[in-house]
Amino acid sequence: MRVSTLNLQVNAMTKMLNVQERVKKTIEEVSTGKRFSSPSDDPVASSKGNLIRHDNSTLDIYQQNNILAENFLAKTEDTLQQISHVLIRVDELQKQALNGILKESDKAIIANEVEQRLDELMGLANTKDNQGNYIFSGFKSGTQAYAKQNGIVSFQGDGGQRSVQIGSGIYVPTSCSGKEIFESVLSGNGTFVTGDGVVDNTGTGIISSGCVQDKNAFIAENYSIRFVTNSSSELAYEVTGSTSGQLIPPPPATSPADAPTYNSGDAINFNGISISITGLPEVGDDFSVAPSFQQNVFTSLENIITALRMPDVNSVEHAKYVNEMDRAACALDRGMDQIILSVTKVGTNSQVLESQKNINDDLKIYNEKSLSAIEDIDPAEAISRLSLEMNVLQTAQASFAKVMQLSLFNFI
Repeated sequence: MRVSTLNLQVNAMTKMLNVQERVKKTIEEVSTGKRFSSPSDDPVASSKGNLIRHDNSTLDIYQQNNILAENFLAKTEDTLQQISHVLIRVDELQKQALNGILKESDKAIIANEVEQRLDELMGLANTKDNQGNYIFSGFKSGTQAYAKQNGIVSFQGDGGQRSVQIGSGIYVPTSCSGKEIFESVLSGNGTFVTGDGVVDNTGTGIISSGCVQDKNAFIAENYSIRFVTNSSSELAYEVTGSTSGQLIPPPPATSPADAPTYNSGDAINFNGISISITGLPEVGDDFSVAPSFQQNVFTSLENIITALRMPDVNSVEHAKYVNEMDRAACALDRGMDQIILSVTKVGTNSQVLESQKNINDDLKIYNEKSLSAIEDIDPAEAISRLSLEMNVLQTAQASFAKVMQLSLFNFI
């Protein structure tokens, strides 16, 4: 079979052009560092690369959210710490106010400072973040958290808790609602609250905050501890529950005849509760034990101020003053516990942020390596291949030149 000169020349040119195309592609790989310049060069690899890039973009958004959340939580934690300092100072003032040698003028000075601390506390409760949102207003972030109307401090926000996404399916709260921090404070010891009863006591009895000594026996109801004279003509006491009825003396004993003799400081136990009363109550004096109820921290400070301004010129008035201060102090302690709990929650959320931030960074590094394995060339291999292809191209060009001279006209 004869092969025409034209066919030889066309075949030689085609081979040379193919080699040139390979050289061009290799030069592009070396110059860009990428295996392909368009999706059509490798659709599968291009699709995988796009998925990884999308994942990285999502991780970047998570990391931006993480930074925002860090700023929000840092602001919240700093504010809660300042609130804690205010309450600690009020607690110091309250303890100072129970010093028996203080004059009325001294208590007035303390009451004035507690009022200032109350205003300071309100200012902190209405703190804004760097975006102008009230950090303790819940979802109603544009509404001032607390306002004072007719001398009463009331919550204006809601119980919502804003959060941001910092990972796949992972959300972290960036705010704390004032409803949880300031409103959910239980009075008394957190289970029940003690105080003067329904009558105007004329003795000097002071009741303790008490405790639950037997949870299984505890019954949450209203109790009355009333002082009577027993059959021995001694000062005694009887305890009655609003539901349980007569508890002390225990039935079938009768009261007041069989009521136990009162001894200052002795424990009084009933329905899992243990309290004590000191001082010298009068017959007819009444003390109460009732289930704890929720009140805000501001009310606790207001009650301290009210107690500080009570008359305290004799032993009877002093006993009433101490009972009111003790009850307010218990509520203040519960408020401080709530602040500490909130600070702990914020700290825990901050730890979650830090942990997820590291996880996102690791995922980003892994994705970058995977993307590099799909798209990036091996520089040493590509340069070596380019050198080889350049030699092949030179050989093809030389061969093409020889083939182009294969014509009978060159020998005539």
